[in-house]
Amino acid sequence: NKLCAPENKTIKVLPLPIPNDYLGKPLILTPLLEKGKYKKAQHLSRVKPDIGNITSYSGFFTVNKECDSNLFFWFFPAQNDNWKEAPLLLWLQGGPGSTSMYGLFEELGPFESYPEGLKKRQYSWNVENNLLIIDQPVGVGYSFTGKSCYPQNETAVGEDLYQAVVQFHELFPVFQKGKFFISGESYAGHYIPALGHTIHIHNPSAKVKINLA
Repeated sequence: NKLCAPENKTIKVLPLPIPNDYLGKPLILTPLLEKGKYKKAQHLSRVKPDIGNITSYSGFFTVNKECDSNLFFWFFPAQNDNWKEAPLLLWLQGGPGSTSMYGLFEELGPFESYPEGLKKRQYSWNVENNLLIIDQPVGVGYSFTGKSCYPQNETAVGEDLYQAVVQFHELFPVFQKGKFFISGESYAGHYIPALGHTIHIHNPSAKVKINLA
């Protein structure tokens, strides 16, 4: 069954009650990436079934082990045939404290949300770009921490984001040589330079270098 209608049609998608014991544990990919098992991590993070024939991957990256802090991501490869060569675009919501799922469903992602269900967005940013959505800072949206270690300044936010971006490039090594763009709105004007500065500081000695455009 299709969960998303093509073009301008919508298909009704009703929320189903799911018992808590059915949800399972968060899919934290960091242990697999540390062992170099990125292909297994890709397989586990693949969202199934595809929504409206849109391929996507989702899960969590541990960005601070001592605090058990984990950032949630949802990745949508470009819809064209040359997605491996397409730029990688990170979207950060503002707020502060707003989930990036708002931007995904209401502004630029491959889906539009309506009371009747989901519709495929005609001018999604992932038509020509690889779109990476991250809920941040820790504690926003699906991102969580085990010890209430919420970041207190942009320096901490930038470091957490950097750890997530590096792990994403380990999850998809194909993007390590491609261009990486950071985008967002509103208070993300604080997050974007924080991440860019952190990349600039770490890149010279980093094993995984981020090709910031």
